[in-house]
Amino acid sequence: GICLADVMANSSARGLVPPTHETPEQRERRKAAEAAAAARRAKETPEEREKRKAKEAEAAALRAKETPEERAKRKAAEAELLARRAKETPEERAKRKAKEAAAARAKETPEERAKRKAKEAAAADRRAKETPEERAKRKA
Repeated sequence: GICLADVMANSSARGLVPPTHETPEQRERRKAAEAAAAARRAKETPEEREKRKAKEAEAAALRAKETPEERAKRKAAEAELLARRAKETPEERAKRKAKEAAAARAKETPEERAKRKAKEAAAADRRAKETPEERAKRKA
């Protein structure tokens, strides 16, 4: 699925949200989110890129159509979501992430499933081969 952090990172990366009233922590978080989004984009296949571009275009089209009231409502909902996420404990975050992943899995096509399974197998393979030092580094 498309997560809000991506949307926010994308919009700030595109310069739509001038990050003026940011605390240093928020800046750190935004920079980290942007870096993560960039890393994800760097790893994606051409098909994934196409899909993401289509999704972004669709989101942009929806934004272009919305009235000022709808925009205000969406912004408020996004802010509320961010506030909720900022307050959540690591356990709550893990629970939410698991739920989001399950929802994404429920929606995936057989091809996407096969691709995810292959990716998971490759990751498991990498983990099986790693040294304790590498593991510690990955966990950090």
